[in-house]
Amino acid sequence: MTTRILNRDEVLAAAQARGVLSGAVLADLDLAGARLANLDLRGTMWQSVVAAGTDIAGSDLSGAMLADVDLTGARISGAILDGTTLVSCNLAGADFTGAHLTDATFVGCDLSGARFQGAVVRDVSVSGGDWRRADLTAVEAGGWNVEGANFGGARMGSCRLQASRFSTTSFAGAELAGISMIRCEIEDCDLRDIPFGGARIRECSLDRS
Repeated sequence: MTTRILNRDEVLAAAQARGVLSGAVLADLDLAGARLANLDLRGTMWQSVVAAGTDIAGSDLSGAMLADVDLTGARISGAILDGTTLVSCNLAGADFTGAHLTDATFVGCDLSGARFQGAVVRDVSVSGGDWRRADLTAVEAGGWNVEGANFGGARMGSCRLQASRFSTTSFAGAELAGISMIRCEIEDCDLRDIPFGGARIRECSLDRS
């Protein structure tokens, strides 16, 4: 199968025509502020793309690969990112409300201030990265594997977290009131200044935290 490498005009034309972009390569493009909502973006490869403020709401990015992509303040609400890999991406302030992320991988990404209210975020892998002040209120978040990330000041109230592992991760100042944690492993984590009021914690292990 021939790889489709698209330029900016081709991407925007396909988006306007509601065309299929699955499997396309988007490299070294400026798509800041573009409307890419409700599109088939499965298996796309994004490399060094500037997409700050872009509207990707409702799009399907299953199996996509994003590396060094600027999605600051992007609207990703209701999108599907199952099996999506994001490496060194800037997602600060992005809106993931109601999105679906299963088996997604985040490596060294900035998600500070990102909003995930009501999203389904299951079986994700997080390696490093900045999740400070992220809003994970009422997120369905089972099966997380997190190492070396910073969740300082994150809002995780009413988050339902099951069968997850956190290692060398900071939660300093995070809001965990009302969180539900079941069968979680917490190793070498910073848990300073955390309110646990109303939290439901069962069958969890804390090692040197």
